[in-house]
Amino acid sequence: MPLKRLVSSCVCFFLVMLLVACGSDNSLNGEGMIIELKPSEVQDFVTEKGGFIYVKSALESDNEDDKMIMNEIKRIAEKKEINFYVFDQQKHRKYIEIDLDSQAFGFYQDGTKKSDIELSRIEKKDKVAQKVSTLIQKVKNNDN
Repeated sequence: MPLKRLVSSCVCFFLVMLLVACGSDNSLNGEGMIIELKPSEVQDFVTEKGGFIYVKSALESDNEDDKMIMNEIKRIAEKKEINFYVFDQQKHRKYIEIDLDSQAFGFYQDGTKKSDIELSRIEKKDKVAQKVSTLIQKVKNNDN
């Protein structure tokens, strides 16, 4: 009898852990890692993976802005414990099918863009950090 109870407890524990793992959204968890997407990976990201993404500008003149924006996104991502993806238009020079402008930060889930912000016209680091932090918190609150 005790062996039967132990086995059924283990099975219940396993099922609960499986359900928790299936229900957790990995796009909202992480360590602040930057994951670069290749053009061939963008469509899979949008339709299957989802998560936060930043689209770097294709213009060389925007390199300094991109660097500042990326540093702020990374800092906030580490603080909020999320990973984010980056598509570098300048590096790949290829058209991608994504509903997100250059120098924009967005969140995709289940094949659709849930939220985004344009960061191209923001020149101050604290404003970038504020907007990115607000978007991440909004997405996390909507997920609960």
